Amino acid sequence: MLKLPFTSRPLTRIVCLATFYVATIYLVTACSLPDRKESRLKVVVPPIDFVADEQKGELLYSEYCSACHGPKADGTRQGPPLAHHIYKPNHHSDMHFYKAVQFGTYQHHWRFGNMPPVKGISPPQTGHIIKFIRAKQSTIGLGTAKEH
Repeated sequence: MLKLPFTSRPLTRIVCLATFYVATIYLVTACSLPDRKESRLKVVVPPIDFVADEQKGELLYSEYCSACHGPKADGTRQGPPLAHHIYKPNHHSDMHFYKAVQFGTYQHHWRFGNMPPVKGISPPQTGHIIKFIRAKQSTIGLGTAKEH
């Protein structure tokens, strides 16, 4: 048994060790929990049988996204290019796009400021937009439309 220098009674040692373990687990857990508000929000996605349409996505992208992200997803002075290797499916999954549209996102790769939530857009509409973005990425060699 582990010999603690400050006590020699077995029950006291057990209580001390248990307290130490509980405190350690608490500290490790507390330090690893996300502290951003949006990480606790529930992201809504389209139903499981949803099939995204690239043409609908292009129209919706033009309406909701192009002012900041450019008409060809090549970026503007207001927002980053989405046809860029940073947004490849293996780095920014489709779920990242749903989350950004619904809750906004903090500036993290670029210096355009935080992105606000996009008002008035549904999860299926977002799915169509993602399909368009992924197709655009595919045309410039950033993965295939099947990767997402």
